[in-house]
Amino acid sequence: MVKTQYNATIGEWMTDNGGEYINKDYVKLLKDEGIEIQRSIPSQPQMNGRAERFNRTIDEKAESMHHQACLPDSWWEFSVLHVNYLYNCTPVQCLDWQTLKGYLDEFKPDLSHLRILGCGAYIFIHKDLRANKLSPKSELMTFLGYRDGHELNMMFMCAPNNVIFTAATALFDECLFPKCAKHKVPPVTQIQEPEEPKISIETESVPDEDAPFTPPHDSIILQGDEERSHDDAEPRRLPQSPPQQPRHAPGGAEHGNEPPRCSE
Repeated sequence: MVKTQYNATIGEWMTDNGGEYINKDYVKLLKDEGIEIQRSIPSQPQMNGRAERFNRTIDEKAESMHHQACLPDSWWEFSVLHVNYLYNCTPVQCLDWQTLKGYLDEFKPDLSHLRILGCGAYIFIHKDLRANKLSPKSELMTFLGYRDGHELNMMFMCAPNNVIFTAATALFDECLFPKCAKHKVPPVTQIQEPEEPKISIETESVPDEDAPFTPPHDSIILQGDEERSHDDAEPRRLPQSPPQQPRHAPGGAEHGNEPPRCSE
């Protein structure tokens, strides 16, 4: 595949001492192609550090996606295949932040088709596969990644018989994970989510800077004498004390006035 698809040849092949790598037929195939075989020392993964680090990256990503979607343990191969597909679409520093797929195919890949592993998807059921004319035209299935690395060849798991179903189109709901418990499934999913309310913003016209400023009449409110202008303010009057009543002398005579005398 490397020779026919990308016009390249492999010169060296380094592996550990696993049983799948020391098989006689496998070793003969490499020697016939002129590939030099190198093996690392047991219990020394540092000798093949790049491959070991790649395996750890794939394993950790697959484990994370596997538990997020609550997939059964027997479905681990789908998680690894999907993570490997995502890794080929991820920019890497050693290629000047290009993707592996884009570097080999010499074009920038489109990633708008990517979906979350294990999410729910409604698949159209062809009329030849329906039980009768009244059967539903679609069915909820679990998304399991892409088959053979092609973006239009998607795999789904049909419940409850766990039958693998392939389709080119689907209606995805990435907030719904069918394999999770009921308390983890949100009551309102992305498809059933109501539309957001529309917000209208009113704007006011800005007056010209050269125009004279005229304050509006209802913007000035006078409160008491403190907010009045000094020119229109009335002079304050001091409070006046009430007039004093004249004092009366004993006997009913006024003070300072002698009572009239009777003539003899």
